[in-house]
Amino acid sequence: MIPETIPLIHYHGEFQVSHSAFDKLIRPHSGHSNILVGVGDRFNTPLSICNVTKTKVHLDWSYSRPVKGENDTLYRPNVPSEEAKQIPPALLEELDALSLAEPWKNFLNSESLKTHRVFHWTTRCVYITQDDARRAGEQGVVFVGDSWHAMPIFGGEGGNHALLDGVELANAIIKSTASGGKDGWDNVVKSYYAGAWKRSQEAVRRSTQRFFLLHRPAKEWKEISEKKKKPA
Repeated sequence: MIPETIPLIHYHGEFQVSHSAFDKLIRPHSGHSNILVGVGDRFNTPLSICNVTKTKVHLDWSYSRPVKGENDTLYRPNVPSEEAKQIPPALLEELDALSLAEPWKNFLNSESLKTHRVFHWTTRCVYITQDDARRAGEQGVVFVGDSWHAMPIFGGEGGNHALLDGVELANAIIKSTASGGKDGWDNVVKSYYAGAWKRSQEAVRRSTQRFFLLHRPAKEWKEISEKKKKPA
């Protein structure tokens, strides 16, 4: 396996607001969507609606950007788990300096973050050769999910591939069982990896590429917006 740490700053936060605050500050911007996409000049700040109760609305947010040089104080890929739950002062200063638009500026600021649960995320992806996967299969080990195709968080793609892994592996086992087990375990593994390996490893590469595209300069976002306004 070849794990790779993506050179990105990535923080994730969770918080809740009252229904009245949500209707006043967020609903005018989100409409009926449960995700409010936020893109800026080389940074990304999606805001997601996770759960709605009778009195509260639970939300989460992410803030990510590429690493800025070798001395970027927010880039801590090997931070201990307990420190990963602490909010570094540099993050608060950076968010305050962004001059975010509404509704982000109401929640992603040094004062509001005092009431949020905030986590530092290290973004990694995993590649594995087909030969390594098959050798593991010969020892009775078959990979599914993040164990062999961890990828940047992008629209739930990693989770969807994990589910598909389970379905395809189950189908390979069912096919072998239906034949009275004559195919043998080796053929189960071979049948599973014949499609799953290429599918999942290509997904890791696509997801990584798209993740970087989300952090493009503001100039490029404006150009894309202008092109969409032009008639086809």
